[in-house]
Amino acid sequence: MIEAPSQGWFLSLRRSVMVVDLVESVRLIEADQIGTITRWREVVAHAEAALAATGAGRMVKSLGDGMLLDLEGVEPALAVAFALLDKTAQLNRDLPPQRQMHLRIGLQTGDLMVDRHDVYGHDVNVAARLAALGDPGDVVVSALVRDEIVHGIHADIEDLGECFLKHVREPVRAYRLSPPGQGVARPRVRGATETLLPTIAVIPLAGATGALGQVMAEEMIRAFGQSPHLNVISRLSTAPFARLDRPLEEIGRLLGASHVLTGRVTEDAGILEVTLELTELRSRQVMWSDRFRDRAANILIGEQEMFARIAEAVGKAILSRELQRARNLPVRTLESYTLMLAAVNAMYRLSQSDFNHAEQMLTATMERNPRHSVPLAWMGNWHVLKVQQGWTDDPAREQRIASDRTARALDLNPDCEHALTIDGLVQTNLSKDFEGADTRYRMALGFNPNNALANLLKGVMHAFRDEGDEAVRLSEMAQAKSPFDPQQYYFDCLTAAAYIAAGRPAEALPYAERSLKANSTHTSTLRTLAIAQWQTGDHEAARATLGRMMALEPGLTVSKWTRQNPAAKYVMGRRIAEILREAGMPE
Repeated sequence: MIEAPSQGWFLSLRRSVMVVDLVESVRLIEADQIGTITRWREVVAHAEAALAATGAGRMVKSLGDGMLLDLEGVEPALAVAFALLDKTAQLNRDLPPQRQMHLRIGLQTGDLMVDRHDVYGHDVNVAARLAALGDPGDVVVSALVRDEIVHGIHADIEDLGECFLKHVREPVRAYRLSPPGQGVARPRVRGATETLLPTIAVIPLAGATGALGQVMAEEMIRAFGQSPHLNVISRLSTAPFARLDRPLEEIGRLLGASHVLTGRVTEDAGILEVTLELTELRSRQVMWSDRFRDRAANILIGEQEMFARIAEAVGKAILSRELQRARNLPVRTLESYTLMLAAVNAMYRLSQSDFNHAEQMLTATMERNPRHSVPLAWMGNWHVLKVQQGWTDDPAREQRIASDRTARALDLNPDCEHALTIDGLVQTNLSKDFEGADTRYRMALGFNPNNALANLLKGVMHAFRDEGDEAVRLSEMAQAKSPFDPQQYYFDCLTAAAYIAAGRPAEALPYAERSLKANSTHTSTLRTLAIAQWQTGDHEAARATLGRMMALEPGLTVSKWTRQNPAAKYVMGRRIAEILREAGMPE
């Protein structure tokens, strides 16, 4: 509650000042003096009650046709302004138009001179002139006020442009406000569909001085943005919630988020301590929490190690929860983004039972989202993997189905970078049309140069064509752009293949070994590791690795591999075929 200074003293305080004007008060009083005054007194009493409810303001003056209010901030001021408009609408309900009472309200924030009886200063004059700008029923504010308002939460906002106010030298940017939901509705984006990824909102951290909380949030948003399996709300959208006391469920609803990350940061002797909590809004549970420490100097120089650890931990927590839900609940009860995450993870786990379950989940996702291109594209990917793992007797059929899925995805959305990328994969690995694949990858990267999967698969295409240096460049770029991918083994396998194409098998070895450690059933990794081992002179290890591969794909022969592999007619393909023979694979 605002405490006015004692008698004879005044203070300079940061305040919001509101001027309320009764429109055409002279005409109204002349036509119905008793009725107008009675209704006006009800408005004044309602203003006093609204001020008391906020606990953050006082009535400075009440005149016969206006009021001057002094409030501690913009949010309580808006609550009072909209309460007054509601009250006048209620009083006008049964009156003819000529007897209805309407208000114009001007609101400004600034450094005011305040004493026990009044408020003084240039900003009081600005508030009065803003009120005069409005039409009956308007709340008009300055840019200073608008900067503290979140559109759609505090109010709906209409920009009135630069306005010249009487006796104010410079034009003032003015805005008309209406209660949330009563202004112009936001248009729905054409073609918008249900999101198929979890969406995380990072709220600026509390406890920080200056802009540190915002900086920390921005760095975490940047780290999360490298994950292909998360949607991340922009910092500009989440920043206003740092100063708003809103339930997390409301924040999630307003931002369209499924998860909200909140926390605090403190600094002591140059050491930052960050405490974080991740809340899943669907269950209203804190599903992950942790504490991190780092030197403040590291943050200032752009060191990303702590943010990388945070992004990896949060990504694993979300993925783990969704996979657990997918295992324990019937498909029909799962949300689409749960199905998508679980399907992609199961597909790349490369056990046949998981692989078949992935097909069921992708099919359910496509049925729920018939106008969404992404699940169709992932289904095309599923058929490519089926061929690569040797789990089909009819590769030509899988090629036709995969091509059909990606073609349908691109019919729905020709600009879908993921569908373009997977169509490139189909054309590379099944159709063996490198020119068509290159066109698709270029289009995908034209829409998003940071698409890690498109860079990776384009690199593989160059490896198949004996363009090893370009393959390595693109593979390394993909690794940098997706450091937390749940299918990291896949990235490592294809990076190892790029190094082999470049004639650098020793550098391929650690990538192939790390890939195999993460997924011991990926036959392409086993083959790539065997080639790297052979080329570095460890023939015994290469034969053992090839034996593991043959156990997983017992019908594979050199001639069958040559028929199916896109690199077979190039130098690298011929070299690999010869190594496979020498290492003991049947012809």
